[in-house]
Amino acid sequence: MTRKSEIILSIVILMLAIVAYGGYVWWEHTSLEARKITEVQKTDSLKSNQIIKMLTSGDFKQKLQARRELSKLSPQEKKAVLLKMCKQKNAATRMMAVQGLKDYVKDPAVVKVLNGLAKDPDPDVAAQAKQVLGGVK
Repeated sequence: MTRKSEIILSIVILMLAIVAYGGYVWWEHTSLEARKITEVQKTDSLKSNQIIKMLTSGDFKQKLQARRELSKLSPQEKKAVLLKMCKQKNAATRMMAVQGLKDYVKDPAVVKVLNGLAKDPDPDVAAQAKQVLGGVK
C-alpha cells in the first residue's frame, strides 16, 4: 500500500468513527429526552393524586392550595383529576368535581359520570349534577 492510499484509508476510518460517534450522541440525546418525558408524566400523575389528597383533607389551607394547583393543569389533566374526584367518599369533593365538570359537558364520558352523580346519595351533589346536566344543549 502506498503512502497516499494509507492516508486516504486513515481519513475514511476517521470519518466513519466521527459519523458513528455522532449517531451515538444522537441516540443518547433521544434516549435522555424520552426519559425526561416519562419522568414528567410520573410527576403529573403524582401531582394529580396529591391534589385529590389535599382536597379531601380537613385543612382549609390545603384545599385552597389544591384548587390553585388544579387551575394550573391542562384541560385534559384537569378533566382527569375531576373525574377521579367524582369517585371520592367526601361529598364536598364530589360537589367541587361536578362544578368543575360543567366545562366538559360535551364529552360523553363526563355526561355519563354526571348522570351517575345525579343519583348521588348526597342531595346537594345530586342537585348540582342535575343542574349541570340541565345546561347541556
